[in-house]
Amino acid sequence: MRRFALLLDGGFVAKRLEQRLSRAATAADIDSECARIAQHPALTGHELLRR
Repeated sequence: MRRFALLLDGGFVAKRLEQRLSRAATAADIDSECARIAQHPALTGHELLRR
């Protein structure tokens, strides 16, 4: 099985989620965003390298 990694700029992600959520992003919010990205059709058949 092929693997993929998500590399995030924490400051950018937190800022964008704060704009979307109208509140400070929590670790759970960031984890949910990573899960949403992992569901993208281009990643079908791939597994996350690390969590």
